[in-house]
Amino acid sequence: MGPAPRPGSMGDFDGMRSQSNSNLQTFYANQRFGPRNPEADQQMQARRRQAAQRERELRNYHQEQQYQKRRSNLDFSTASQS
Repeated sequence: MGPAPRPGSMGDFDGMRSQSNSNLQTFYANQRFGPRNPEADQQMQARRRQAAQRERELRNYHQEQQYQKRRSNLDFSTASQS
């Protein structure tokens, strides 16, 4: 006789393995950082959004300054050529 068939399918095994991986990640994250507070996470996300908004505004401001500088230089050079 051959070996007995193994119970369960590979799909079941993959499902269990991915679940155990996620459990391990949660376990180690909790060991490193402690349990997470959803309210604190929301506050951090809000701060990140505000910081990203400020960065966008600064970048746009800087681009506008560069554009105005180039434009004034262009206006000056065309006026001096006339």
